[in-house]
Amino acid sequence: MISIEQLPIVSDFREKHSITHSKLKERLEKLRISLVEDLMEPSIAFEITQEDKDESATVATMGNFSVITGKAKSKKTFFISMILSEILNEQSSGNRKIRGVKQIDKSKVLYFDTEQSKYHFQKICKRISNEIGYESSDDFLAYALRGESPKDRFEVIDYAIQNTENLGYVIIDGVRDLVTSINDETESSMMATSLLKWSEEKDIHIIVVLHQNPSNDKARGHLGTELMNKAETVFLVQVDNTNENNSSVVSPQLCRNKPFEPFAFYIDDDGVPILDIEYKTKSKNIAKRSLQDLNNEEIIGLYESVFKPKPELNHGDLVNRIKSQLEIIHGKEVNSGINQIKKFIKHSVDNEWLLQNGERKPYSLNPNK
Repeated sequence: MISIEQLPIVSDFREKHSITHSKLKERLEKLRISLVEDLMEPSIAFEITQEDKDESATVATMGNFSVITGKAKSKKTFFISMILSEILNEQSSGNRKIRGVKQIDKSKVLYFDTEQSKYHFQKICKRISNEIGYESSDDFLAYALRGESPKDRFEVIDYAIQNTENLGYVIIDGVRDLVTSINDETESSMMATSLLKWSEEKDIHIIVVLHQNPSNDKARGHLGTELMNKAETVFLVQVDNTNENNSSVVSPQLCRNKPFEPFAFYIDDDGVPILDIEYKTKSKNIAKRSLQDLNNEEIIGLYESVFKPKPELNHGDLVNRIKSQLEIIHGKEVNSGINQIKKFIKHSVDNEWLLQNGERKPYSLNPNK
């Protein structure tokens, strides 16, 4: 039988890193969790007040990171500005939906944006400053990184985190742009590890923004999977088209703490996010989209999953497969009624998404689409 020392990967690793028995023992002891030591509960970074309840839901603590995700144009950046306004607001302990907890020795906020031009990013930062009542502050430091390479973005952020005194919060709007590929397992793992390391060693809270896949409710790529698994809270931002304000709904997609109640906000004429206080009286279900509203990428993703087990399906099996896969991929977001699905099948044949060689013949996916 081959011993573990004979395995190339183990022996090579130990030789390369010169890991001795004593060093491993010392490291292991440092990582051990004591069952008798009184560990301090992490400080609250910000919380969300609950309607009709004399309590708040702790959604973010120091020493952890959270993720904001949602489809493109769901107003994720506006949600960030709501959070930042509360964190920087000296009066944030009042009756507010998002309640920032000011840390005495952790007043600095670093805000990095990787997608917008300097002009548009400045508009956002000015709006936040105007909302809290001052034009500039040494506590609020914003940086536009769109013109930098992924490697340079990462290095700049790392330097800022390591060298900013009294740092409390970091926002990275566009964490995807810190790696070269969102599906590279090594890069994704290193990015998640970096966020955990930064937040724990500096005792700060980091918020990162990552788009959802167009075809489902998962954050994009292997990077999205890694970050969602490691985050303290994953905030889902979705547009609700059922009301005249075209509000966006914020809900807890994943929470390590007690989930908060969903709430909504809209953008007023001055471009300021406003809490939709009437949201509770409305339906809290996001408006269901029609199947015909799916874009090309979403249709391809749906049909690839539908035909994965079998390359050809009769009409009845096709209807059932579309219904089941719609619910898996889109949840309750898309109308999955039988009549709607039948119309969608006809629509797909007319637009050559599906092929059918004669009436009552099986359906197959058009390989040229």
